[in-house]
Amino acid sequence: MRFQFHRSTRLFVAAMVAGFLPLIASPLQAASLGADAVVLVNSSSPNFPDFQHYLKPYLDNFGVPYTVLDVSTNSVGTDVGHYAVIIVGHSQLDTDHAFLTSTAQSNISQAVSNGTGLVNFDSALTATGGAPRYQFVQDVFAFDYGTAGTAKSVALPATQPSSQMHYITALHVAGESIALRNNMTVAGLILPLDADAIALTGGKPLMAVRKYGQGRAVQWGSYDWMAISVKGPIAGLDDLVWRSIVWVARKPFVMRGLPNFITMRVDDVAGPLDWAHVANEMKFKPWIGTFYTCMSNADIVDLQTLATNGQVTTSIHSFGCSGGQWFLWNYAGSANWPDNVMSNNCVAGKQWHVSHGIPISKVVIPHYSEIGPNAFTGLKDWGVEFTTVKNDPGTVRESPWEVLGPYRLYEPRQSGGSALPLFYADFLKVPGHPELDGLFFNCVTEIRDDAACAEWCPGNDVAASIGRGTRQVKRAFDSGALATLYTHEFYIHPIVDRHDIPAILPANWRAILIGITNTLAPYHPIFVTLDYGCQYLRATRTSRLVSSDYDTASGQVTAILTGKTDMDTALHVYLGEDNAITASFGTVPIFSGSITTTAATLLSPSLSATLSASNTLVISWPSAFAGFVVQSATNLTAPMDWITVTNTPLVLASNNIVVLPLALEQQFFRLAGPIGLAVPAGPTLDIKPSGTNVVTSWPVFFDGFQVQTATNLAAPVTWVTLTNAVQVINNRNSLTIPFSSQNGFFRLVK
Repeated sequence: MRFQFHRSTRLFVAAMVAGFLPLIASPLQAASLGADAVVLVNSSSPNFPDFQHYLKPYLDNFGVPYTVLDVSTNSVGTDVGHYAVIIVGHSQLDTDHAFLTSTAQSNISQAVSNGTGLVNFDSALTATGGAPRYQFVQDVFAFDYGTAGTAKSVALPATQPSSQMHYITALHVAGESIALRNNMTVAGLILPLDADAIALTGGKPLMAVRKYGQGRAVQWGSYDWMAISVKGPIAGLDDLVWRSIVWVARKPFVMRGLPNFITMRVDDVAGPLDWAHVANEMKFKPWIGTFYTCMSNADIVDLQTLATNGQVTTSIHSFGCSGGQWFLWNYAGSANWPDNVMSNNCVAGKQWHVSHGIPISKVVIPHYSEIGPNAFTGLKDWGVEFTTVKNDPGTVRESPWEVLGPYRLYEPRQSGGSALPLFYADFLKVPGHPELDGLFFNCVTEIRDDAACAEWCPGNDVAASIGRGTRQVKRAFDSGALATLYTHEFYIHPIVDRHDIPAILPANWRAILIGITNTLAPYHPIFVTLDYGCQYLRATRTSRLVSSDYDTASGQVTAILTGKTDMDTALHVYLGEDNAITASFGTVPIFSGSITTTAATLLSPSLSATLSASNTLVISWPSAFAGFVVQSATNLTAPMDWITVTNTPLVLASNNIVVLPLALEQQFFRLAGPIGLAVPAGPTLDIKPSGTNVVTSWPVFFDGFQVQTATNLAAPVTWVTLTNAVQVINNRNSLTIPFSSQNGFFRLVK
């Protein structure tokens, strides 16, 4: 006889075995669990502003779905256990226990013990004399306390077996040391033997990790590094924030994140464009900022072909070849162009594009980041939607930087030409033009602290060029920023205005791009235009992932988003534990207002048992479900004592098989392990006629899919995989099929 075993939230319960009695299925109670976060703050704490200034920008940029619980106005109840992760959002959460009662702290401890994760950014953990402040911290971490540590670097040791890195630090090399700009002091945490210090400052734990019951927890020894004066965002530590949240979170956990889009940006382009063709061969789709009066007729024709075919996007960067005249700003006079001059420039620039049949990019990048406020009306007429300015319109580049999100809303302003890394993803305000508010989105990533040139600046030193490009793109990927391989054409070959740098040999240019793409291959980069990357980034700012839930009965992981988008976007659904954590994409269609979407459906292994002729019990489950172990108990009365069966499973006919002797007493069995396999909510297949063809397409961030066709949907349906080449057109995976006289039905499979 064969009997099905049923799903629980993390475990799969069994049936009773008693001699030759039949097995009886016993499902555990189904429930809805949060796949999102709750952030504990205290608005009466002197350090409450730290949440808004430092941690909140990270949560918003990474797209963490979270609810803020202000402990000064709301009690911490048992419902905190509904969330996948609890985040303590700032230091000095409640130093005098005015709000975090013993019951509230017990609720936190119990939630973690039951599987909810904890990331604690409050490092003010002791009172005068060294007495611990919070019982929930002692429950979860069991710290002792010593003297604080101070240093000007962060060390990332290998802490796992075989000298492996922890999941949280796994994007770094073992033993990496990251320099800080100024000293940082960290709490004097003394860890129990079953905790690990995965990041150190001055020999003290900057990050401590521990497992507690079914839960996982991370304690930060300081978040002072988030200030630009110490280190700041996009500087090499951002991944420790999002990966700490993912590691502790009960799975499934949903986060928006940003797909690993990679763009290329080349300023001061006068041609020739041989380098762009080679970049296309490596899948790059450069943004080209032209010195348009410098370009030869042959180069203009080449640019028209590339832009029309979607291989590049382009817009005017400046006049060039004219003694320093800027197109969007009077550089010589450090002032706006008069309105009539600016208007004439915009008309002439548009006419140049139109007369040569060159589509205008939706992205305009001002030369030296200098642009007059009176330029934007003309750019609006061009159809421009995105800019990359670093200082206020109407100011020179050495002026104070833009006050924009995600990370430069509260920091003291420094020079717009600062060598600090920067990432803007926010709507630009044009001084004196409130009617333009919300029309131009500032979208720029520059890893300016990696090289003296403050950009990629490739050259004939192939290894060094690969190293700079890889580091800068990787930094953006790890930080959840739009990765941009950014340089100027005069580094690739001389131009009229700059001929002091030797041209990169064609073989070296090809080797550099091959080296970068090969090194970044583990990230599965998605090559897009800067236009597409900025539009996608904007969609993540005009909408918000509010919450996510996991229905343990149906296996559905749903997400609620609010706001609006103008393109399909993606969600990351995380499963698994420790270094076996995996992520899959769920899709969110275009929406306005609010939407509830299914991010994934989790498949659970069905556990089956068969009584063999030799009176042994054969337990089996599909071998596709890795990481599970069989556990047994003699009753289901709490507290249950589940014992792991140590018999090594055999693989037979795509099933894991465990054979056990039949016991005289009753027995219950379950599978313990990961949630299961995620079947993400796949992309929508768009089907449109095009001349004598049908064009099918789906979002570029969904790779590995194939189009199948059938002539009817009557059972049995015969689906045939199409072998036509998939091309990326307008940042969508596209497959073109000739019209047929027969009916045609299409689907995407993976």
